[in-house]
Amino acid sequence: VTQTPDEHEFYNHFERLAIPPVSDNFDYNYNIEIVNFLKDYDKMLDSENISTMNDILSRYVTDTEVMSGIERLNLGKAAGFDSIPAEFLKYAKNELVHDIVLLFNYILEKEDYPDIWAKGVRTPIPKSNKTMEVNEYRGITVQPVIGKLFEEIAKERMLFLNEAFDKIDHHNGGFLKGCRTSDNMNENYLILD
Repeated sequence: VTQTPDEHEFYNHFERLAIPPVSDNFDYNYNIEIVNFLKDYDKMLDSENISTMNDILSRYVTDTEVMSGIERLNLGKAAGFDSIPAEFLKYAKNELVHDIVLLFNYILEKEDYPDIWAKGVRTPIPKSNKTMEVNEYRGITVQPVIGKLFEEIAKERMLFLNEAFDKIDHHNGGFLKGCRTSDNMNENYLILD
């Protein structure tokens, strides 16, 4: 009789995966390059641009931002622990948009992002047919959809700022349309065993 791992084995497995590995493969020259970039970064922007950027990031959320953010949510995905699927927001958006705008603007005004939105439900998904070993599972974490919507609006603002102020750092793929983590890998930094 084959038996899948129990809940304690899964818990221990994913807890171990959350601990970052210790590696001596870090390229310190690359670290120096990043530090130098960050030192020069503020010099590239004058105080007027910084003020404008801060205004854009911290301005009140609008109905339009919420509506277009809801349209970009992925459908057909599992709901978080709040049991609210993206479909609910999509189909009830006209009725909910005003309340969501009030909620998001309250969060921006108070600068108090709800901790509960950063928590999720982790589900073990088998990588293959070998379901008897915990190493053959990967974890999928599902967070509340309303938190995803808030993050989507913030992401769109950052994408806009990158393009509007020509702040594209080619060493960083974050907040760039069409970029993935793997785009930053090259043979100079990849160490194979």
